[in-house]
Amino acid sequence: MKTLPADNPPFLSLAAFSDRRNFVRSFDRFLDSFVECHPGYSVIQPALLPLIVPSSIARSIWRTTQDCLQALKQVPINRFSEDFLALMEVLGYSRSDRHWLQTMTNPNGINLATAFARADFVISKDGVRLVEVNVGPTIGGIGILDRYADIFEVASRAFLDSGLRGRIVMPRPTQTLARCLQACFAANGSVRNHRLRIALVVADDEATVPHPFEAADYLKPEGIDAEVVRTCDISFKGRHVECLGKPVDIIYGCFTFDQMGEQQYRHFVEDAMACRREGGPLYIAPPVFTLFGNKGMLTYIDEMRPSHVTPCLAKSYRLEDQASRAVDHQEGLVLKPRIGLGGKGVMIGRDCTPKQWIQAIETALTVPHQYVLQEYIAPMPIELPTSRGMIPYQIGIGCLALCGQFGGFLVRQAPAISGGVINCKQGATFAGACMVDDSYLAAIGERP
Repeated sequence: MKTLPADNPPFLSLAAFSDRRNFVRSFDRFLDSFVECHPGYSVIQPALLPLIVPSSIARSIWRTTQDCLQALKQVPINRFSEDFLALMEVLGYSRSDRHWLQTMTNPNGINLATAFARADFVISKDGVRLVEVNVGPTIGGIGILDRYADIFEVASRAFLDSGLRGRIVMPRPTQTLARCLQACFAANGSVRNHRLRIALVVADDEATVPHPFEAADYLKPEGIDAEVVRTCDISFKGRHVECLGKPVDIIYGCFTFDQMGEQQYRHFVEDAMACRREGGPLYIAPPVFTLFGNKGMLTYIDEMRPSHVTPCLAKSYRLEDQASRAVDHQEGLVLKPRIGLGGKGVMIGRDCTPKQWIQAIETALTVPHQYVLQEYIAPMPIELPTSRGMIPYQIGIGCLALCGQFGGFLVRQAPAISGGVINCKQGATFAGACMVDDSYLAAIGERP
């Protein structure tokens, strides 16, 4: 697969199809509606109407995501003969973390290893390039994209031509998640004679963000009773689990690996996994997920050279192997922690002075296997409509993959003048993406 050109066919905004007289009022109302649904949207902010992604590019992004996830699963087999301890060491996990991850690993966990993921792409002038893969149940987008689709459907009636509205496809990831959870439950050998009950267990400091609550709301119409709870709301009794006094079929632990450093969450996961080994409820997601989301894994995909993946994959290097390259090619590189999230610790070479860059490289080299270098993919500014007029943004597209099924696109954006990392924890905002058939977009473009 060749790198996808970003402007042939183009990514578009909805401004070209909107009735300007009603647009500004409807746009502002569109954004206000989110906070009315959940106050957490005042922090995790939606900011734009959906990006139009031509269907051909959407299909290519999805194929690349599938190919990359399959390649990730081959790394332990092809490079380490399934020696997970050796893999953990070169991926930068401490000895104590390696021991803990090994005790938390089981065959079921490995089979689920890439079942929940988001592949992050950057739209650049040279095409759409995959820069990162986030693996685990805490991926952003589930629930909030369903809400986004609902609110957009109402708002768009005021300013979009009905012909275009009828051709827009906006996937709803929670529907896909529901099918995925039901399949996982059935594969677990369990028989269901009632509505599936799932505990969405969140860290204490994330009990106010909208993601899990929105997912719970949208799972209910799909036949799943989901409840957002904290660890203190769960009790383990042998092979049985109760959530607020009621039995649970699946425990869905919304924890990132860095949170496992806190004993409260580590002990909870240990209890949940021990209960699972005794025949108790399925636990999603086993901590082994973190191996497949580790940024060092992309360096091994590069070396395996799967021809169908690498053209769209930003090149990644192990820092220890490319230390001199890091200094000589500062403008074209990014320094990333192997284990991290939210853009924390990421250094973009072109945004640093030579002294800052060299100091960052030298510091990173003091602890082996902790950082990777990655080719810098410069985002291509795309003008998008706001109530203040057209504003150029740099954009990242997250492709959701749920048990091998396409879940939709989470778009994150920041004003082009801001530079830096496109991440909601670094000040970026989110939106959705809608898919429209290429032939229809071509016909629209030919109209006078």
